[in-house]
Amino acid sequence: MIRLVSWNIAKRSAPWRVLVEMARQGEVDIALLQEAGKPPDVPPDTRNVPTFHHVGKSAADAAAQLDYAFASRGFHGKIKVRTLNEIDEWGLSDHCRLLIRVAAE
Repeated sequence: MIRLVSWNIAKRSAPWRVLVEMARQGEVDIALLQEAGKPPDVPPDTRNVPTFHHVGKSAADAAAQLDYAFASRGFHGKIKVRTLNEIDEWGLSDHCRLLIRVAAE
């Protein structure tokens, strides 16, 4: 079973702490976070990519990352995440889509 959380955290920092604790307790494997600020304690080699453009603008103007996929330790090796943020694949939203592939057990 995969335990998935999808959460609009409205750029607040407290939900990040809640999420980390949920992972420590084994309550979540993958979290999809929308409207998120930068997570705390991000390793310097983390790749950030644009996932949001302002309403009235286009995908070509996207510069901010507000959406994250988080995987708990141990589960992180089973997933691959790709942002669908090229202009021709963005879609109709002001947020791009995230494609998450989970390896079969």
